[in-house]
Amino acid sequence: MPLHFNLELIGYEEFQKGLQQLQGTLLNNKAQRSGVREIAKEGKEQLKAALPSKTGVLQESIGYKTLSKKRKSTIGAMSDDIVMEVGATRKVLDTRMKKPKKRHQTFILRFLNRGVGLHRITAKNSESLWVNGRPIGRTALHKGFSGKNYSSQVNQRLKPKMQGLFVKGAANVLRKHGVKASL
Repeated sequence: MPLHFNLELIGYEEFQKGLQQLQGTLLNNKAQRSGVREIAKEGKEQLKAALPSKTGVLQESIGYKTLSKKRKSTIGAMSDDIVMEVGATRKVLDTRMKKPKKRHQTFILRFLNRGVGLHRITAKNSESLWVNGRPIGRTALHKGFSGKNYSSQVNQRLKPKMQGLFVKGAANVLRKHGVKASL
């Protein structure tokens, strides 16, 4: 499950009124979707840059996607809202495993963001756990770690840019359709 960013736009109501005066709801929706996509692209890039990169697998999995009506209802959004989520949305080949396969990295992103409490790690199939090339036994107690809250950090850095990014994306669509607007 990807992280959700609260993308609040200052002055969005005035911009929305200007969009509604356009020649139809289709162009209005395209412009809004493009504006939100521009914000999501920037959020994706900032999240990739903020995350630690040991193997690069987590960074490769970072993306954005539009939510379906059913998924929007689970997070409390209206069905006609344009909602995109930024996070570990892609499956990536994880080569750290004995049998590499494509996996979602959402759980790793969630651990890094929220942290992990004290827990026991047990080896699968009665094998030994290995640390730094040496077997340490079949079980180990991990002390856990506190989360870094990457989503809040990225959201705070993105907030001042949101309105400009939204307007940039919406203006691109309007320009393609020959609408002259002062944004």
